[in-house]
Amino acid sequence: MTPSPSLSLEGEENRGAGNILPGVLGCPLIKIPPRVGGVGGLINKTNIPTNMKQININGIGPVQFEHSKRAKHLRIIVKTSTNIRVAIPPRTSYKKAQEFVQAKKKWIQKHQNKLKELERNHQAIYIDEIQAKSHIKQRLNKLAKQHSLSYNAVSIRNQKTRWGSCSSKNNISLNIKLVMLPDELMDYVILHELTHTKVKNHSREFWSQLDGLVKYAKKKDSQLKQYRGLLFAGTDY
Repeated sequence: MTPSPSLSLEGEENRGAGNILPGVLGCPLIKIPPRVGGVGGLINKTNIPTNMKQININGIGPVQFEHSKRAKHLRIIVKTSTNIRVAIPPRTSYKKAQEFVQAKKKWIQKHQNKLKELERNHQAIYIDEIQAKSHIKQRLNKLAKQHSLSYNAVSIRNQKTRWGSCSSKNNISLNIKLVMLPDELMDYVILHELTHTKVKNHSREFWSQLDGLVKYAKKKDSQLKQYRGLLFAGTDY
C-alpha cells in the first residue's frame, strides 16, 4: 500500500517521515522541502550527472530522478508546476522510483495545478533593488546584533522557491521579496536563518532556540504560507 501524502515545506510526497533539510526556509502552500544550495531547475539532458536521470512522465512532464546518499525514503518534490524532482535512496532502482511516481500521479498533478494557478495569478511586481537590499541587510544586521548572533556573508536576490537559506559555512541567502511581507514575517524569516547558524536542522532544539527569539515561531511559519504566491511573481527592477 502506498502512503498518503506528507506535507510541509514544499510540495513533497515521501515514503515515511519527511525531514526538512538543514538551513532552508521555503514557505509552504504545499510542502517544498528544500536543500542547501541554489534554486533547482530542469536539467539539460546533455549535462546530467551519472546519478541522475530526467524522464518524461505522461500526464506530468519531465521528472528529474536523482540518487541521494541523504535520502532514506523515496521522496517527490514539486518545486514549480514544471520542476519535479524525485530523491532516491542509494539502493533503490530507477524502475522502483518510476513506479512510485506513477502511483502518486494524481497527487503530483493536484499540486502542479495549484502551482500553475499561483503562477498565472501573480504578475510582475516592482521592487527598488537598491532600497530593498539595503533595508533587508540593515534588518539582518540589527537582529543579529540584538540577539548576539553572527553570520559569514549574505546574498540578497530574487528567488522563486524559498524565502531564505543558510549554508554550512553560515552564508545566508535572503529573497529580495521579503520587503513585500509584513515586518514581523520578514523578521521571522531572518531570525529563522540566523538560528540556523547555531542549529543546522529543524530539530526540537532548533524550534526551541527560535521560539526564544520569536514568539509562536511555528505559528509565524504557518502564516507565511498565505504569501507563497509572491514567490512566483515576476519581479521588475
